[in-house]
Amino acid sequence: MCSKELIVTLREDRWYNYRRFERELRNKIYLPESCVEQLFDKVKSFVGSKLRKALKDAKELRELFDIESPLPRVEDDRFNVGQWVGLFNVGNPPCGFDRLIVEVEPKIGWDRFNYMLSECFGLPAIVGPGVLSPLVANIVAPYGYALDVIYSDLAYKYTEMALREPLPRLTEDFIVVGGSGVGRIDVSKTVKLRMRGLPLVASRRSRLVQAQPPMMLIARLHYRLFTRLKELLGKIGSVKSLGSVRSELEKLIARHSYILALTPIAPYLDLAFTGSVDDVTLIKETRAKSGVNMWLRMLADLYEAYNARVAGVEVSREELPLQLLPSSKVFELWALRLVVEALAPGKRVVGVKLEENRSGFAVEFEGGLKIYYNVPYKKGRLTEELRKMGLLSKKAFLRPDYVIEHNGKIIVADAKYKEKLTTEDFGRIMAYMVDIATPMKTNGEELIGTLILLIEKGDQQDKGKQQPRISRAKMDGGLTTRYELRIAHVNPETSFKGHNVNSIRKVLQ
Repeated sequence: MCSKELIVTLREDRWYNYRRFERELRNKIYLPESCVEQLFDKVKSFVGSKLRKALKDAKELRELFDIESPLPRVEDDRFNVGQWVGLFNVGNPPCGFDRLIVEVEPKIGWDRFNYMLSECFGLPAIVGPGVLSPLVANIVAPYGYALDVIYSDLAYKYTEMALREPLPRLTEDFIVVGGSGVGRIDVSKTVKLRMRGLPLVASRRSRLVQAQPPMMLIARLHYRLFTRLKELLGKIGSVKSLGSVRSELEKLIARHSYILALTPIAPYLDLAFTGSVDDVTLIKETRAKSGVNMWLRMLADLYEAYNARVAGVEVSREELPLQLLPSSKVFELWALRLVVEALAPGKRVVGVKLEENRSGFAVEFEGGLKIYYNVPYKKGRLTEELRKMGLLSKKAFLRPDYVIEHNGKIIVADAKYKEKLTTEDFGRIMAYMVDIATPMKTNGEELIGTLILLIEKGDQQDKGKQQPRISRAKMDGGLTTRYELRIAHVNPETSFKGHNVNSIRKVLQ
């Protein structure tokens, strides 16, 4: 008997009442009115309860990542899936269907969205592999595996360093029986042999072996991460839009597989899981028997932190068959690549520093150029003064998408996955300009803020092929310090790559 599967295609960030839902459905299949009504109610209920809750849980893990994509919303007679694209599976479908799959299409179309996604995953090749973990963690966060992605990168680096250092050794005694004594004579065993009429000597010898607890801990940590990332890869499945994510996850998985196959680790894999040593004891013993190898102690700390944080996260999470990506985060990361290509073409990277929670990072290029991505900026003039006065929390920092430092100048920029701004967007960029940006010498002092906006519209024939452009809004009125808002309108279209980079370069210089 053939499985009956229904795929309903919706568009991100669009409201669907019954009539619009019906039109979308009837473009693909004819169903009785009563069945359409049941399907509408089923999808609306799923979006408003399970889907919204799962994504809300993901967004509330603020210490791991920061996603601005609006959550799904439901009102009395309509629903909106928000800015999340991909697939989700609605359980227990009506009308005799075995599976009900909802595909959420990007508002810019799959071709342009997939182009952005593939460009995002080209960043490690430009600024170094250190940015891989925050890159993957930000994009796959809705699956609840962000911690595994983050700790995957850390575990590999710490293990790599640990294996370069001297590994701790312990002695193991063993008995050698022969015609002559070699080493310390074991009198008791030798006497027993002579009493049996055997002219042999039992000698006690020692050999060095690798300390078990550290090797067991490494094996256990990497196998757990290997298993979790394989689970994530299985959830993503073969969805075309997630090809870039799959590719990066496969690289992470391959690194854990490589570590587990190494000579010092492989013999301890079975013992790591069949032995009776619990995690608490294993961590304690690893710290005690790491010798001069500080990286082994750091791995013990890492494993302890991983256990604690994963346990705290998974208790409250609801497992859902999700294959959704936050589209605004993908746009933000794609815009970051444009910023890097505009300001640092051909420049050598001299350092990458990840934020403590691994959701953002700072990249320094030769010549003193620094680009901060998604990092709380702690050098704000006004916010620092308010903190000194006790009027602002010590933990309150502005977090522009991008801060650029070069030659004593500071430029701030934000990316918005939209064509038009809200007053909230405007207020935020003005706060960044006043608190962080340094005045530029442009016919007097001028504070400059930059926005990167999406070119969204386009009919089916041109597929959104509108030329990237620049807008400027100035305010002076005789003021000592003038204000200028520069806007780069960018189009995620392959043929416009050079134009996009040029537009970014013009607004940031």
